[in-house]
Amino acid sequence: MDKLIPLGSHPVMSRYISSALSRPSTLPKTFHGADSLDVFKEAIENGRTFLPARYQKPYVEILNAALLQAEEALKPLGPRATARRQAVFAQLESVFTVLAAPIVQLSGSKYQKELKAFIALTSNLYRRFLDDDNISSKSEKLKLLYPDLDPLAFFTVDQSGPYALAATRELPLTIIAKPVAQASCLPLWLADGHEVAGHGIHNLVDGLQNNLTTAIRTAVGKGFDEKKVKTSTQSVALPARGKTFFSGLLGGQKTLSMREFMCELFGAWVAEISADAAGLINMGPLFVDAGMLLLSASRTSGGLSSSSEYDSQTGFAEYPMDLVRVLFNIEMVRKLPIKDAPVYAAALHERLVAIMGGTLPSHVSWLRKSGSHVLELPLSDLRAVLPTVADAVLNAKLKSLSNQSLTDVMTWTEVDEKLVREVSLQLEKGDANIDIIVDARHVVSASLMAVERVSKKPDFTRLAERIQATGIQALADIYDSQCLLCLPTQKDDSETAAPTSLIDLVRLVKEIKDLRGR
Repeated sequence: MDKLIPLGSHPVMSRYISSALSRPSTLPKTFHGADSLDVFKEAIENGRTFLPARYQKPYVEILNAALLQAEEALKPLGPRATARRQAVFAQLESVFTVLAAPIVQLSGSKYQKELKAFIALTSNLYRRFLDDDNISSKSEKLKLLYPDLDPLAFFTVDQSGPYALAATRELPLTIIAKPVAQASCLPLWLADGHEVAGHGIHNLVDGLQNNLTTAIRTAVGKGFDEKKVKTSTQSVALPARGKTFFSGLLGGQKTLSMREFMCELFGAWVAEISADAAGLINMGPLFVDAGMLLLSASRTSGGLSSSSEYDSQTGFAEYPMDLVRVLFNIEMVRKLPIKDAPVYAAALHERLVAIMGGTLPSHVSWLRKSGSHVLELPLSDLRAVLPTVADAVLNAKLKSLSNQSLTDVMTWTEVDEKLVREVSLQLEKGDANIDIIVDARHVVSASLMAVERVSKKPDFTRLAERIQATGIQALADIYDSQCLLCLPTQKDDSETAAPTSLIDLVRLVKEIKDLRGR
């Protein structure tokens, strides 16, 4: 294999991603303004037709129960009860627009091939965890909060994604949403490693997030105690008024040592950074490249944020600022068991610097909505902690995983590297008949590798379009050949779902929308 040059032209890639995200796209508004139950009943029937038996009770029948409740609520209403009728239909519309979207789009959307490709990826990432020998052999010790059904997926006009609608008591099934603008940009699908392999699975394993939080705090504390982690700042004064996300502490000039602050900070960020770890060990080092390209294209500045928000009511945001997040991911790349890990890490850091305008800022900060500073820290202090946190996230033994680490269960290997490089060459040639055994995740990673490689060629646009079309076809073929939503039921789910009301689902959808709006 030739010497690896993992990344191509950043200006070309930046324009390519920005163009894809700004491309106008629409989706049918099946339930918008409905004044009869027919469209909702049709969705239920399509769900019964297009989805296998194992999805009926925990998904289709829950939606049907909500429909039946609405039907009962409408029966006593006369023609003059216009406002009350509209309220019922508004509730149904809010629920079905989000929760029934996988059924609508799989049964007739113009994006049906892309949705099949998307489901091929989500199923691959999901089953890779649950069917791993290190998990399945210990399944009696691994407590899953909800049924181990492959996630369903849909495209959305909401551009603040992709995101996972985690399984809940009301709807015990994970649903993954992807902005429809990304349907035509396969390389950006690497981000689904974060949503599906990260949030979509981590939320199902009882105790995993708590175990990771403890592991991070223990590792960081030990690093400071043993003088392996050294920072220039010795203590941090929290905001005088308002809340923090640190163990429920209130303000009031509460001062934390840097050791305490870093333990609390990375413990509070655990859900996001562990989801990034899952993305990396499933999709490979180019997961970090895709994340940088997506984040920078989504920011009005065209760069990556070096600040995060602080609100007096909700406290510090539970998301790392973009810059710290990418630096953390690069640290995890260095720890992958592949010979080219240093090559990837160097290339990714070089691109990060390019995205940031040629130099990294000296400080990161937390700001109020007004733009005023709440807290500022040297970037070097955070970078000093990153290797320790990366090692803890990847390698700490977790009780919730039967005393295994995330990388004991799975990681990115030389075999994955070889497959991705081979598939990337086939995609560049326009050959969708991939004659080697690969996962859907390999096809997605290969699409970015191929696009990066051709970004230095004069006919980039034509080649990128061919890679896109070939990759989508290869994934749709995986969906059809493996009949991904026709797999036999593995166990009886008869007691998995408690009765759910229409109001429960309305509340669930509202919580989802509120979360996405933060």
